[in-house]
Amino acid sequence: MIGVGDSSYDTFNFAAKNIISLLQTKGATLLLPQLEIDVLGEDLPEDTAEQWLPNLLQAWKSV
Repeated sequence: MIGVGDSSYDTFNFAAKNIISLLQTKGATLLLPQLEIDVLGEDLPEDTAEQWLPNLLQAWKSV
């Protein structure tokens, strides 16, 4: 799960965290820890996500 948000809000990445929680209550297992992207600290959030994606692909291969 990739969550993108603004850390100046108290609900930073709240939607992504809620989706993870809901999926886990339904029996899902996380392949990787959630990636939380803060738009205040990232020049290009897309670059951070692209760097994370190879890890996800590798995790899928090992399932």
